[in-house]
Amino acid sequence: MRFKSAIGSKTGSGQRNGPGMITRLALVAVIIAVTAVTAYSRQTPPIDYVPGTIVYKLERIEAAGQKGDVTDIQAQAGMYDQMPDQIVEILGAEQVRGQIQVLPGNGYREARMNALNRGMQDWRELPDDLTRTFVVTYDSGENPNILAAKLASLPGVAYAEPLFIHEITATPNDPFIGGSGHDYFGYHNFYFAWDVSKSSEDVVIAIVDSGVDYTHEDLRSKLWRNPEPGRARAMFPDLFSQVENDTIGWDFWRSGTSQNPVQGNDPRGVYENHGTHVAGTAAADTDNGIGIAGTGWKARYMAVKAGGTQEFPRSIGFGYQGILYAAANGADVINCSWGGSSFSAFGQDVVALATAMGSLVVGAAGNSGSDQNFYPAGLPEVLSVGSVDHRNGMRSSFSNYGYSVDVFAAGTSINSTIFNNQYGFKSGTSMAAPVVSGLAALLRSQYPDWSPMRIATQIRATATSIDEAHPSSFRYKLGAGVIDALRALTTDRPGLRLVDADYLNLNGEKLDLGEDGKITVRLKNYGAGTSQLDLMLEPLTPGIEVSKEGSHPAAVSTDAEVTVRFNVKIAPNFNLSAMPLFLLRIEDRGNSYSDFAVLTYDNILYDIHDANKILTSVSSTGTIGFLNALTGSGGVGFIPFNESTGDFSNPSVLFEAALMIETFVDSVGYVLDQARSITDISRDFVPLTGFQFQRSLDESAPSTGRGKFTTLQPGNRPHLDIELETYSYNLPGLDKAMIFRYSVTNLSSGRLKDT
Repeated sequence: MRFKSAIGSKTGSGQRNGPGMITRLALVAVIIAVTAVTAYSRQTPPIDYVPGTIVYKLERIEAAGQKGDVTDIQAQAGMYDQMPDQIVEILGAEQVRGQIQVLPGNGYREARMNALNRGMQDWRELPDDLTRTFVVTYDSGENPNILAAKLASLPGVAYAEPLFIHEITATPNDPFIGGSGHDYFGYHNFYFAWDVSKSSEDVVIAIVDSGVDYTHEDLRSKLWRNPEPGRARAMFPDLFSQVENDTIGWDFWRSGTSQNPVQGNDPRGVYENHGTHVAGTAAADTDNGIGIAGTGWKARYMAVKAGGTQEFPRSIGFGYQGILYAAANGADVINCSWGGSSFSAFGQDVVALATAMGSLVVGAAGNSGSDQNFYPAGLPEVLSVGSVDHRNGMRSSFSNYGYSVDVFAAGTSINSTIFNNQYGFKSGTSMAAPVVSGLAALLRSQYPDWSPMRIATQIRATATSIDEAHPSSFRYKLGAGVIDALRALTTDRPGLRLVDADYLNLNGEKLDLGEDGKITVRLKNYGAGTSQLDLMLEPLTPGIEVSKEGSHPAAVSTDAEVTVRFNVKIAPNFNLSAMPLFLLRIEDRGNSYSDFAVLTYDNILYDIHDANKILTSVSSTGTIGFLNALTGSGGVGFIPFNESTGDFSNPSVLFEAALMIETFVDSVGYVLDQARSITDISRDFVPLTGFQFQRSLDESAPSTGRGKFTTLQPGNRPHLDIELETYSYNLPGLDKAMIFRYSVTNLSSGRLKDT
């Protein structure tokens, strides 16, 4: 949206039509459909995606009479074999080289049988998302972010995104710092744990990384041999069309570019020893009289090379494909010592499927020394591992932390295998993750019937807190603490994980500022049954009151869910620049179990309009459709009414819409918005209120919505307050439209021009 005027400023002099007044400009627009607009003056970030490649997923098609058995699901997967016409039209100008379906119908059947054979109780409910997911390669040179945005705006497309490239997370260190670098076993109680379990040669840890030098004297006898070469290709025939004779693993990127990789059946690491170092920590030949020990003792490793080429030695270009390959070949644990800050919906679907097939994914939390999310470690099913310096018990200075990190393990100056039969020191969360992967292998052998999520929650539930050793600013951001291998193997603990949470007022509507309401929390217990469960909720941000509603069930069995409610009130003057956060304390005194989860109420910033034949969400940050357009989260999109079914069963037709203000101050141009740039969201607006929708009971009067936000003012940027009002009429001729009115107040000291 663009409007042009000169807006005055506020100085208190009372003058009009120039500096010294408050001028409000009202902007009214009728919205039927909205497309994305790219702002200028954006700094282009480093390329972290494969050129000429995108991934997209279609919405599910509900087949008439579908029963959900293997045959029906397989038939339904066949519905997606042909590309929809609108996608064909967009891709027609992109010089498409090929499109592959990630998981065809026959492959889905194989995946379900795989899960059944591995004892997964929910094998019938295996996620089918990847049957609707496609990878497209093209030669037009179009930016994958832009092409993905075009596809994502189409009806029936669930998401579209680039194929992201990740980086390994090791930080090389001086080999003389830290002594032997192999003295963390006692710190984590592995010596006593090995008296309980040394794992088994039948347990396999996949090392999805830069390749492994399996000729190393401490690794050659532990290499996994594929009992069924071609198994992964049978399950994913298009995605793994080149996989053949994969007797000892696979190399997804031997050479070439990420867009045109040369693959091969030799997963040996040649140019980057990161994967070799990781493999040694988890699965080196132990008790053989030479070199080092692996935390997984007898467990073997599967070498899956997903990057580490001569040209790009630190890049992991095919990490998610590597996870699928490992899961298809029956890996019990999949170690991912790599990642990036870009969330991937494709990656989330991949990890969900791998977990459902029986593989536990362990991820490095990242090395930026911050609390930013890092993926895949930040995904719900991944056991996220930060690094601790085992010599002093403190978080390694480079290690990420935050609410999504589960546990910490030694990752500073770790001595492990490198090229040429040598040993060397590395530091990083990359080094901490395989310490935990080895522990997971011990548990897998000791408790073969446990699901991946039960192993993950057991490791977290038996960790030792390190919060007290750190400043208060790290409280609840260090996960459950450092792993304890002996306790994990010998004390069966509950393991509750947050499923979801609802925030409603006493009328059953969205909870807003100044209202009394209830928070409904749903959790699932993956671990041992509870006997004296107690759940307590407290605010982590000021301006919120919480109290328990009634008693909570004390006994929750394994794999059962529990729902609890709390009374809550958010103050009318709550500062929305800080999202409402809640700490859920979880305790079971009968099992000496305690844990926590952090809840974020981001829905307060948006509300849903459904008063006429448009269903959409609007926020108090200037966005329409989604609060975060990159992830398609925080809202419902923009959904037109389905006249044939009489409901909103149509898919979203909107990828992104947002208010954008272009203006000049002293001949300097500014673009202020909350819209998507290339790989991130421009966050120029700060909410002053939540967004409230008020439904009209009179059909002749509009249903309305209101929200208010302001601009960030770093440097000399304009200071604007913006009030948004929305109107939806349920009258013929107006019931397919919404009206947006923006009132903009200039609070800057200077005059705005050409706005």
